[in-house]
Amino acid sequence: MMSSFLLQIETVGPEGHKLLWVLLILLLLGAIAFFWKLPILHFSKRKGLSLQVEKNKRYHPTTIFFKIENNGDQAIDLDQPVIRFKDYLKEKAYKIKGVNTAAIYPLYLEPGKSHELVVALQPFYDHAPVLKNFQRVRVEISYQGTKLKSAYLLLKPGLFRKAKTTS
Repeated sequence: MMSSFLLQIETVGPEGHKLLWVLLILLLLGAIAFFWKLPILHFSKRKGLSLQVEKNKRYHPTTIFFKIENNGDQAIDLDQPVIRFKDYLKEKAYKIKGVNTAAIYPLYLEPGKSHELVVALQPFYDHAPVLKNFQRVRVEISYQGTKLKSAYLLLKPGLFRKAKTTS
């Protein structure tokens, strides 16, 4: 009698639709976490410091223009900006100490004011000729323990990347 009872027990596996619901919920949570970080969803204007970087030509630019604006309600002391050249695995960073042999950093930026700087790339290329092979460049500003980084600008076209026009 006991052996016939053991043969009648069926093992039940997970049902397909329950696994589908669990997978769908995990996918939805992942999508929400991904889109939450996109800047498109943040409609409020950023308070504090904003950094805009442009180049003079689409490919092989000779100068980089960057503008720092203080949109906040407090004055800010800016440290020396850093220009960071990047290739696939290599990176080189240079601090800008001043303009025309005049030390202007740390710079005191009042609320509502802006600071513009034009940086020629040829002195960097003269100092380190290997920089001509680097594809991207960015500007980093640090202030009051916070670091603000610009997006990378494409200096020359890559195999899969094309430079965006800046106008």
